[in-house]
Amino acid sequence: MHDHTHAPAEHGHADANAEGGWAPSRPGSVALDIGGRFGALVLLVPDDLAGHEIEVIDPRATVMHPVHTAVRERILPGGSIQAAVFQSLEAGHYRLALRGDRSHHPSVVFPEVEVTAGRVTEVDLG
Repeated sequence: MHDHTHAPAEHGHADANAEGGWAPSRPGSVALDIGGRFGALVLLVPDDLAGHEIEVIDPRATVMHPVHTAVRERILPGGSIQAAVFQSLEAGHYRLALRGDRSHHPSVVFPEVEVTAGRVTEVDLG
């Protein structure tokens, strides 16, 4: 995860496809870094958010520096879903927001979430 806006293929993301979108991730291809004071956040989202980016905003931060990740197709043994995975976040309370041009999804309302240290928090936005 990193903090700038671009099309995925613009500067060589290994998981971007030739059309400029995100390639699907396969089972076991996402590594989480949790433990100590860090947890992970998995957002299950509607199909129409595929390819968009979602950011988490720490309301405790004195300087706004949101972390973002892409909504990608996640291929699972029983089918596939659209999900955004934040692999490692410090435990705490976060606001979620659609990154970039929100005019395509003006009705998207994200809940606030609580990330717990050493755990994976899963939120279904569908």
